[in-house]
Amino acid sequence: MAKDLSQSDLVVAVFGAGTMGRGIAQVCAQAGITTLLSDARAGAVPEAIAAIDKALEGQVSKGRVTADAKQGTMARLRPFDTFDEAASAGVGRS
Repeated sequence: MAKDLSQSDLVVAVFGAGTMGRGIAQVCAQAGITTLLSDARAGAVPEAIAAIDKALEGQVSKGRVTADAKQGTMARLRPFDTFDEAASAGVGRS
C-alpha cells in the first residue's frame, strides 16, 4: 500500500545508520519528515548525525542550503533505541 508522503505527521524509521541509512535519513529529514534513526552498533547514530550535520554545513557554506533549513533538518533527526520507540513510524526502512 502506498503512503501519502505529504502527510505533515509522517514519521520514518531508519534501521541502520551506515552510509546508506544515513543518506536515507538525511533526505527524509530535509523533506520535512520526522526521521527516527537507529543502529545495532553503539555510537553509530551519533556518528551519522554528526556526518549529516557536517554535510549540511558544507551546503550552507556554499549557499545551497540556508542555516534555518539546516537547523530544521537536524531538529527532525531523532535517535531511537527500541522497537517500541519506532512504533509511531508510518514508514520503516532497514
